[in-house]
Amino acid sequence: MSKNWKLVIVSSLALVGSVVGIAAAQGGTPSPDRKAEFAEKRAEMVKKFDLNGDGQLDANEKAAMKAARTEMRFEKLDVNKDGVLSQQEFAAGKQGRFGHHHRHHKGGEGRRGGEGRKGDKADE
Repeated sequence: MSKNWKLVIVSSLALVGSVVGIAAAQGGTPSPDRKAEFAEKRAEMVKKFDLNGDGQLDANEKAAMKAARTEMRFEKLDVNKDGVLSQQEFAAGKQGRFGHHHRHHKGGEGRRGGEGRKGDKADE
């Protein structure tokens, strides 16, 4: 077996192991109560967006549902209701969604160890 194939196999196994580990850390399989909650929410969404009444969401109905969910998320993040998400509103929403232990969260420093973009207040 060539080195490249061995590398691909080892990388794939590592990726699968990571995904399994993350799922286990997040509680693995949802409880029956959680499954029932998901089923109830799904039924509500189908009822709300199933415009043709066939019990399923077609592509247009799914697009409408996605747009409505995006709008709801935006309205929740736009705390000052100015129609624009500031960097602070976005960061607060991201922290609220992923919690303090999200692997990319570095206490507000970002990937560059606190370096800002040109034009940021830190550069002034």
